[in-house]
Amino acid sequence: MTWVKEGGMVRLDKKYLQTDLKGVGTDDIVYTIVASDGQPKYGEVVLVSMPADSPPEGWDSSLIDDQRFTPTASFTQQDVNDGAVWYRHFGSSYDSDPFQFQVRANIVHHFPQTSEHGS
Repeated sequence: MTWVKEGGMVRLDKKYLQTDLKGVGTDDIVYTIVASDGQPKYGEVVLVSMPADSPPEGWDSSLIDDQRFTPTASFTQQDVNDGAVWYRHFGSSYDSDPFQFQVRANIVHHFPQTSEHGS
């Protein structure tokens, strides 16, 4: 991708990452950056903590200070939907930085409980 300038940040929102699975909540859809050659080389993926009273659409990446984000290797679809997932460029001369994700769904199976009574 070539959408970020040196030292800049871009939000990885639903236009880049959107997974819908019937019956699976957005908190249970988990993206994980591929550990080997799939990691970003010229930046990092971070989770940005935003004040509750500020909608993600109104955020300007230049206003995000260093204490507001945490580097991460995994995040949920809900994090993406909330506008909390960003790519932070380190400021090298490269304007693209391909990286890969694996997507999985955390599905919990509920089995009926049975009880046995001895006589």
